[in-house]
Amino acid sequence: MVMSRADVMVTLFTRGKAPITQQLPGESEKDYADFSSKILHLKGDRKDIEFVKASLSAEGFDVVYDINGTHRRRR
Repeated sequence: MVMSRADVMVTLFTRGKAPITQQLPGESEKDYADFSSKILHLKGDRKDIEFVKASLSAEGFDVVYDINGTHRRRR
């Protein structure tokens, strides 16, 4: 993920099972801290509609992008 503008904030809504950021090899502690500080991580279950509504309604978003990665089983 590349963020080139200082005023950009990214909010990620996940189940919280894995870290959302990872320091890259060769990346300074300062650069990683700067990058990480621009990400808000909301954790929850997407099937809990009331929680999702409450979590997302407090913020204004320009874009919402939903990825549901499932595999269809062959019969």
